[in-house]
Amino acid sequence: MNNDIKVIKRNPYSLSEGLINKLDELFPDRLPNNTSCTLEDLRFLQGQRSVIDKLNELMTDEHNEEHY
Repeated sequence: MNNDIKVIKRNPYSLSEGLINKLDELFPDRLPNNTSCTLEDLRFLQGQRSVIDKLNELMTDEHNEEHY
């Protein structure tokens, strides 16, 4: 029965720290330097970051569950 619980908690996303780091490098959490950035551009960049932040959260949750 204990093995069944482990299988449920296992990371089904195959996330890695390397993947998250690469995404952080490609899509940094900072505003663009150019002044020609439109509100739509900013919303798009926010969407990219929200996906990266969510993936990082999922990976952190998985890491924390492994240590219990």
